[in-house]
Amino acid sequence: DYGGVQKVAPVLAGTFLVGSLATLSLPGLAPFVSEFLVLVGTFTRYPVMGVIATVGIVLGALYSLVLY
Repeated sequence: DYGGVQKVAPVLAGTFLVGSLATLSLPGLAPFVSEFLVLVGTFTRYPVMGVIATVGIVLGALYSLVLY
């Protein structure tokens, strides 16, 4: 249970939020370009593996946001 961390450690909560948003691969954050290029390449050659990779990325991002 990580509820209330923002009140006790706001800097830590802010850092975790930025990390969680980076996990989402939002444009402007570091992993966006690399994940996008990997997914484009995977979808062109192996569409099923591309779907599996996309689902994995989405589940990881959801996990980070739920934890926040």
